[in-house]
Amino acid sequence: EELDEEGEWYLDRERKVLYVVPPGGAIGEDADIRLAFSEKPLVDGRGARNMRFEGIGFCCAYGGFARLVEVEDIEFAGCVFSGSIRDGVVVERGRRAKFDGCEIVHCGSGGVLFLECGPRKSLESSGSSVENCRIHDYAVLKRTYACAVELKEVCGFALRGNEIWDAPHMAVRYESNDTLIESNDVHHVLLETGDAGAFYSGRDWTTQGNAVRYNFIHDLGKGTTAREGEDAAVSGTNVMGIYFDDCDCGDEVYGNVFLNVPRGIMIGGGRDHPIRDNLFINCTLGLSMDCRGRRWKSYSEPGPDGRLMLESKALKLDYTNAVWAARYPRLADIMNDYPLEPLYNPIEGNTFIDCGRILNVREVLKFNDDGTAPGIFSRIAPIRDNTVIYTKGGGAAKADELDPRIAPGFRVLYGKGMPN
Repeated sequence: EELDEEGEWYLDRERKVLYVVPPGGAIGEDADIRLAFSEKPLVDGRGARNMRFEGIGFCCAYGGFARLVEVEDIEFAGCVFSGSIRDGVVVERGRRAKFDGCEIVHCGSGGVLFLECGPRKSLESSGSSVENCRIHDYAVLKRTYACAVELKEVCGFALRGNEIWDAPHMAVRYESNDTLIESNDVHHVLLETGDAGAFYSGRDWTTQGNAVRYNFIHDLGKGTTAREGEDAAVSGTNVMGIYFDDCDCGDEVYGNVFLNVPRGIMIGGGRDHPIRDNLFINCTLGLSMDCRGRRWKSYSEPGPDGRLMLESKALKLDYTNAVWAARYPRLADIMNDYPLEPLYNPIEGNTFIDCGRILNVREVLKFNDDGTAPGIFSRIAPIRDNTVIYTKGGGAAKADELDPRIAPGFRVLYGKGMPN
């Protein structure tokens, strides 16, 4: 008797009776009510080869739309996946598994998850991809760490031309090598969370060879605020467009557009992240870089095996062997090259338009001056040929906040009627 609006429901657990008011108020034979009970996926592709699914709708899946294990040359083209209680599609140890022009919507957890496709240890490409897809309204039940696309232990992957939107947490999380992330439109994610990025990779020296380019990342977050004790200079910027967390390494970032993003890019103590030719518009903070590798004990002090935690993690992939050393020579020599410092992160040719703050490297400058490792700032890589534009007035004071040591790397321009 309490159900009086469309979509409301009540489950009598003792009698095992479900009461529901259908959308549109339809009753009887006119009602469209679907219940999914099977814990098996709609497509169980174990060992499948050379198959193409085209223009098919997969819906109402309690056990997920598809689970593809040790498959090769499998393609889903123009398919619609709608309504899963769990991850929509899982690809495990697959090669050349491709999704093109599909729509994935209303997943209780993530959209597409790739596991151990490559594999990374031998740096063999999986040849897999997600292209021209629309993924939205996911993470309906699992509100964090359920992504539109997630790559775990993957090598050789393309994420291209997709639109991703409407989610409480991240869009893409990747633990991968040689991944190309390009020409995606990502917006209205991280709507309920902070300390996260629309694109996120973290806690690994070995995730090298990735490129994040030509993406449109915009309108992220919803009323986020700084964490307790966070620097007031970055207050309210706890939602990132791209987040390289906890000493993550090896991603090239260029040609992206960040619009209405609290913090465009966060380099969390890692290295080998060239940041070039990106456009930041109306961001609270354009980008930042810190030295958490030296500051946090979990990264700066040896573990029970006498090695740094991230070094031990890298050794599991035999990161100094001939194949890895040829592909990533600086990684192979990292233990001889200030491993706790954020080196080789050039910031060049970027443009910042009407951003509240441009670049926060205060912690890097602090460690440069503390006497324990002279010259850290000079080692991080060039900061040069960047442009700052203020079109709305009031930019002079903000431009003056640039530290004298980094100010030469920025040309500041003002709108009509403002002093130059």
